[in-house]
Amino acid sequence: MATPYRSTEARPESTTLRLSWWALAMSVLLVGFTGTLAYALFRYVAAGWIGYAIAALVALLAVMFARELGRGRLGDCPRCGTLIEVGLAPHGYQCPSCKTFLDTDRGQLIVTPKGRVSKLFRFGVEYDGELVLPDCCCVCTAATARRVPTVIGRETVDVPYCAEHSRGILAKPNRRAVSFRSFDYAIRVCEANHGRLEGPNKIDDRGRDGRWLGFGLGLLLAGGAAATYWGLAALDRGGYEIVPGSLKGLVLWLCLKLVGRLWVTAILATLAAGFFSMFIGSFRPRRAPR
Repeated sequence: MATPYRSTEARPESTTLRLSWWALAMSVLLVGFTGTLAYALFRYVAAGWIGYAIAALVALLAVMFARELGRGRLGDCPRCGTLIEVGLAPHGYQCPSCKTFLDTDRGQLIVTPKGRVSKLFRFGVEYDGELVLPDCCCVCTAATARRVPTVIGRETVDVPYCAEHSRGILAKPNRRAVSFRSFDYAIRVCEANHGRLEGPNKIDDRGRDGRWLGFGLGLLLAGGAAATYWGLAALDRGGYEIVPGSLKGLVLWLCLKLVGRLWVTAILATLAAGFFSMFIGSFRPRRAPR
């Protein structure tokens, strides 16, 4: 049976959180790009109320991203000292080394109390075989008053609830895994199924595997944006006209007729920025589990 804690030397049960410079730098880049894109759309691209509405939406996103500047934090696991990166959610961070679940509280990283109930589904369980749910409310662990049939994977499971609670379980698509709001109930499910507790902050190296794919696609789309902007302008000056004489010509002709050269350029540039962000994000510092 997997246990959420490994025996370690005694340490304080809380550590101080500090600013994540990597998260700050990425947030600044995101705010800078969305702000620049909003300005370019307002200044050069938008024409008509639909265009200005789209530009305003991009500007709103830039403001929302700006509000998150400096929110990324780092802390050392109180049990083993492994570096943990946390976000806005206060619950559900799992140390990759000792598997301890952690919360954030008033600038501190603390060990999650067993009775913690989150508003979000932050406590996951991976399991093999059939899912067995303990006979108590999956939110507060009180006595079962009713059961709600819930589709989990390819089967329907009767999920137990008390008379007061609902919305306590979330199935993860294409995996034999579920998430709960209750940490206590997640531990019980893990024990009943001989499963493995997991947090939503699992170390994932897929971004590193797709590093050069993101870079290549970013270059390709950036080249397409440049060709659309300057190439089509040169064709217009030369008196040439694009006609739907082939499949490629038909697609390009439809795009230009429906949205116009500047909007096509903006869309390609935005996609290129997204793939370049994938490339940059692959260099995110990670500390391997001990």
